[in-house]
Amino acid sequence: MDHEKLNALISKQKRQTGIVDIQVAAAEDRYLSVGDDVMCLVVAGDVRENVIAVLIETLDAVKTTVTRKTEDFAG
Repeated sequence: MDHEKLNALISKQKRQTGIVDIQVAAAEDRYLSVGDDVMCLVVAGDVRENVIAVLIETLDAVKTTVTRKTEDFAG
């Protein structure tokens, strides 16, 4: 996870209409098993429409510009 990009993204998204706070927690630097939580994203705001729109936009941006993943297969 690129924390500089994440912090910039969160700062930008917090300026959206009605948004109070955004928190992101990611499982970094450890191996995950099937079913483990990879990331938790919370968006707090005034009304559902504002929150859901920013949640979707933020999640898409985190997945495309902030994180990268490596898959290792045991066989």
